[in-house]
Amino acid sequence: MKRKPFLPLRWVIYLLLLTMLATGVSLSRYKTTVAGSGTVSVARPVVEFSNNSAVTIAGMLPGEIRDFEFSVTNRGQNEVTMKYALSVVTPDGWPISAVILRGNGAALSPAEWEIMNYSSEETKHGYTLRLTWDASAPGSASSTNMGQTWSGLKIHLDAVQVD
Repeated sequence: MKRKPFLPLRWVIYLLLLTMLATGVSLSRYKTTVAGSGTVSVARPVVEFSNNSAVTIAGMLPGEIRDFEFSVTNRGQNEVTMKYALSVVTPDGWPISAVILRGNGAALSPAEWEIMNYSSEETKHGYTLRLTWDASAPGSASSTNMGQTWSGLKIHLDAVQVD
């Protein structure tokens, strides 16, 4: 007489299918898809150029040097760390040279980046704009007074967020 296996092959297949079905149903409870929308606010960068004294060249004479104070501030509202670069642009043919000086009197390079850290307290970086009328520049000898005829001096501030 032939002996039958303990579990017939048919029962093993049924158990295997039942196990796969139970596993698939029980794991499906942990996968959920939710649709929706939300609002995100990003940090607010603040770098401000504030002029503490009026920049005027009226009445300037050849060989004269004038200094004007200004500052870059975050007004206590900067929510990110920023870096900025200052540069000064003078019109072509202007007999006046312009340079930006740090608080210690050292000249600031246009390629130099200054850091303004995140702060809820107001932070100010002070600078001086120095205008020098070169007496040896073409046209300077015939001019005795700068007057209001020259315009176009610009201080440029580039600011970016630091990662």
